Amino acid sequence: MCPCDVNSNNIMTVWTNLYDRRSKKLSLENPKPNFNVGDYVQITKYKHVFQKGYESNWSDEIFIISSIITYNPTSQHKIDKIIDTRYSGNRKEVLVKWKGYPDKFNSWILASSLKEI
Repeated sequence: MCPCDVNSNNIMTVWTNLYDRRSKKLSLENPKPNFNVGDYVQITKYKHVFQKGYESNWSDEIFIISSIITYNPTSQHKIDKIIDTRYSGNRKEVLVKWKGYPDKFNSWILASSLKEI
């Protein structure tokens, strides 16, 4: 849409398209897959920084997509114990030890993000 096409009848539609972050966030929560079942695809090769640029970036093998699996990145992990508590501004944070992980993975997370299972 050109700026000359904006008028008093469609001003809210234009504003929503430009500045409304909620509608963009909702569209990112459930993205559509880029490929369909039966599409032919190639996989990118891992290339080190000093490898030749004129060599192929893709695998020679061609794959056919047999099924599409949707993935929800919001996973939940079990906590072994809460080690410490601190306040960062007005937010409460807890130092947690993750179950099944060594101590080097202990991390500070917001207390509001904890769920009791």
